[in-house]
Amino acid sequence: MRTKPGRKGGTMPTRISRSRLFLPALLFILLALPSVYLFCSIRPLWRDSDAFYQVATKFEFLTVLHWPPLYCFGARIPFLFATILDGSIFHGGFSFNWPRVTDLGVYLLLVLQHLFLIGALLIICLTLAKSWPVRFLIGTVFASCAPIYVFAHCVGSEAIMAPLLMLGATAGLKYLCSPSRWSLVLLFCFIVLNMLDRHANGVIAALVPLAILFLLGLAVARPSLSPPSYLSVSLRGFFVSVAVGVAAILTANAVILGVCRLDKIPYRSGAGYAFVWRLDFIKDLPPERQSAIISKAEADLQDPALTAALEKLKEMSARGEFNPDDICMAVDNTLGQQGYQGQKRHVSFDQKLNRFFTYFLEHESADLFQVVAREVGAGMSFTPTLLTKDPFICTDW
Repeated sequence: MRTKPGRKGGTMPTRISRSRLFLPALLFILLALPSVYLFCSIRPLWRDSDAFYQVATKFEFLTVLHWPPLYCFGARIPFLFATILDGSIFHGGFSFNWPRVTDLGVYLLLVLQHLFLIGALLIICLTLAKSWPVRFLIGTVFASCAPIYVFAHCVGSEAIMAPLLMLGATAGLKYLCSPSRWSLVLLFCFIVLNMLDRHANGVIAALVPLAILFLLGLAVARPSLSPPSYLSVSLRGFFVSVAVGVAAILTANAVILGVCRLDKIPYRSGAGYAFVWRLDFIKDLPPERQSAIISKAEADLQDPALTAALEKLKEMSARGEFNPDDICMAVDNTLGQQGYQGQKRHVSFDQKLNRFFTYFLEHESADLFQVVAREVGAGMSFTPTLLTKDPFICTDW
């Protein structure tokens, strides 16, 4: 196509293209500044021994069921790249079950974690606002949030938890504002990914249904502000979002089951093992109440392994102490004395603790829920400073 005399062709598209690239790049740089500071001033952080188990031990109960496999597998890929870059793969090979943890591999992992965080925050900024000043304002708020950057600088599945949760919440908000198949697909994918990172992150499946119920409550309270079709449309959105959430939870568990089948790991719940850490509520009860709860549990359960665990709990509670590892050790030692070994012993161990959990949930739910409510309340009051300290405290310098 010819341009008219006196007019320069192609100038305007180039200018528009440059502006479209410049502002996103500037926002990316803003979001990357905290990451650059951390790399320049702080060595890699580790989320206690949990992080080492997640990235450096073979795929078994801890790295598939206790911690879901997304991070436990994905975090090993940088170690593979590291062996390629340093040449060690050509004479020593590489095993995903027992990867070699090197400085280069750890730094590659942290770089990828920071890039994932920055990319997620950039997408959220671009999605939440259309105006560039507002996008930069949101980006400034994100850049001032120290905990999410510190955890990205830390080896452990918590490193990708914050960006995954925020991406899931953004997908949910997108569906609420403009329902579409694409937003539902995104919501489904992020619920699955969140659950494959941390089991507890499955609560994000309830985010959209609860938001719709809240909006429905407002519509019922003030019907004059809503169109006549709002109720039926919202109810449809509620049931669709519930179906998507349930499907995502089932899909995540199906993935975990598939990994278990592939690695010949007996599939079972690890809820009982996690519950043992919540038993510290007993030491804060009056001595008479402690004794009554433990004695009743021993009489009801009639299980030598659980009796040993309860006796250990009684000893610690009487001293005002609590060490969950001692309770687990008591169960494991009793199973060993009963002749359980190998895989059968591990499976029986989890089954015993799951029975432990079920019993307390059924019989001592009031005391247990009070503790959970207190912990949730305490968690809501955590300051950014307190959250930021955790990876530093957990790192063995």
